[in-house]
Amino acid sequence: MSSPLVLTETRDKILTLTLHDPATRNAFSLEMAQQLLRAVRKADKDPNIRCIILTGTDPAFSSGGNIKQMAAIKMGKRGRFFLKISEIIYAIVKIFRQTHKIVIAAINGPVSGIAFGLVLSTDIRFASTPATFHAGTTLLGLAPNGSATYFLPRLVGMTRAIEILLTGRKIPAKEAQAIGLIHQAFPHEKLLNETLSFAQKMAQGAPLAQTKIKELLLNSWNQNLKKQLEGERRAIAWTSETRDFDEGISAFLDKRPPCFRGF
Repeated sequence: MSSPLVLTETRDKILTLTLHDPATRNAFSLEMAQQLLRAVRKADKDPNIRCIILTGTDPAFSSGGNIKQMAAIKMGKRGRFFLKISEIIYAIVKIFRQTHKIVIAAINGPVSGIAFGLVLSTDIRFASTPATFHAGTTLLGLAPNGSATYFLPRLVGMTRAIEILLTGRKIPAKEAQAIGLIHQAFPHEKLLNETLSFAQKMAQGAPLAQTKIKELLLNSWNQNLKKQLEGERRAIAWTSETRDFDEGISAFLDKRPPCFRGF
């Protein structure tokens, strides 16, 4: 039996998924993509999981696509390969955006290519200070994938997105934070602890309200103001009829931390 390419660890309602192929700097092969999709689907259905952390085995988060695997594919069959791996990655992206879980990327080192697009689809992105961000595909003569063309302009603006994707230049963590690509950069040795600390806070939050926040923000990209305000109106009315709201009010009045249960 081959070694797992995605490691899993669950602690305190937090699932950590670690891309694990150090020999390739955690490059995405078809097998790794399939394993990650299975793990993400399982987590999405698990009511005991509140947060998902995605990271990589040091020293890289992911070098992108597996170049050796791509080089071995003959002309005429490459298109089918890229259609297949893109289909798998896009299924992961859809789950990240639609799941009730909070999805956090802990970017522990360089991230390139298809993995660059994938991390942009997470809810929260933390990085270590040595990390770099590299769209990269254009330098191989390939178009971008992994959802980069959708999320990047929405995160950093169209002007910056065009420059980043056309040049394929590496973006250091400090710049990534300054332009809104990531939320915060930490010293490498503190990244996972800081990410876990944040995830623990999210896991203690009100899951129904968190779900509505994700839905409203995602929908806001494609809706006019009237529809967005109607969505907010319905969301607050719906969450007001939950036991979590009762608990929030009681905790506030009792001056104690709330204990939300998701119903």
